[in-house]
Amino acid sequence: MSNWAQTDPTTRSQAARALVGKGITLGALDRSEEEIGAYNQVIRRFGEATEPALRERVAKAMVYKGAALGALNRNEEAIGAYDEVARRFGEAAEPALRDLVTRAKAAKKKLNRKAPKH
Repeated sequence: MSNWAQTDPTTRSQAARALVGKGITLGALDRSEEEIGAYNQVIRRFGEATEPALRERVAKAMVYKGAALGALNRNEEAIGAYDEVARRFGEAAEPALRDLVTRAKAAKKKLNRKAPKH
């Protein structure tokens, strides 16, 4: 695996975008585990990036991962993914990141409503 930290920002952004796209495509093909794996690659490789475009791609990967997990009824994991979006990006100034945090919180709320009551 190459050292992504030393790759130029444009290339890193394109790679992250491609991996998110790969995840979306795998999901459309009902290959959910592979879809989640693609999102995990984005999170693992670019999760510590400081560039706004990469931060947005990581947040998207987390939101999409949460949705994929929820679709598999892996609700605890989905809620964890959504919580991580809020934890990491909840104080972000960028509108795109704020929007993704809002989407994650709404999705979490929807999953919590579906959760069985004890």
